[in-house]
Amino acid sequence: MNRRTLENFYKLEVSYLRRIFKHTDNFKGKLDYEITRENGGLEREAAQSVAFEWIKSEMKLIYGGRDIQVTTTPCNYGGVRYWFICGSCYENVRVLYFTGKCWECRKCGNLVYSSQQGTKTDFWYWYFKAFKVARQIDNDFWIDGFDFLFRHLYLFPSKPKYMKWSKYNRLREQFNEYAERGNAINGKQLDAIVSRHERK
Repeated sequence: MNRRTLENFYKLEVSYLRRIFKHTDNFKGKLDYEITRENGGLEREAAQSVAFEWIKSEMKLIYGGRDIQVTTTPCNYGGVRYWFICGSCYENVRVLYFTGKCWECRKCGNLVYSSQQGTKTDFWYWYFKAFKVARQIDNDFWIDGFDFLFRHLYLFPSKPKYMKWSKYNRLREQFNEYAERGNAINGKQLDAIVSRHERK
């Protein structure tokens, strides 16, 4: 799998700071976030607090000691939409990644999604697809590989009040289908490992 999958890099989204950008004065604070590593497995680093300062007069965010320029575009029905300016191509973007030299967009960082690197013979390929379905209901949905093998039928998020049962059941069936495809591959690989160990 490509080492430059975007899940391996720290991410900053405009949505994290939209309310602060509207603040009339300079603002200092800390932002908590996690990094998710999806490289043949799923790991989460503990949340970290990074100091930032918003200087509205200069439309500048100082985040972790690095400057990030912010701009706005008008909305159709009044107000403005906030954007980061990529540190490499200077385009307006909603998400930046820290690639080691600066905060830049996915294209400039030559980053790809982990799902673009997977193959259908890799059980994580199917688990990632299951995650994508579950996160339509719960953005923070998280289970590990062993939970997929032994408990996935019980761990799908509960139906939100606003969602119709027909859509919820469709998503759940899709989730289970992907999980079971991944489990079939995962199970075979585990059996092969056990067999090799027993022969020794």
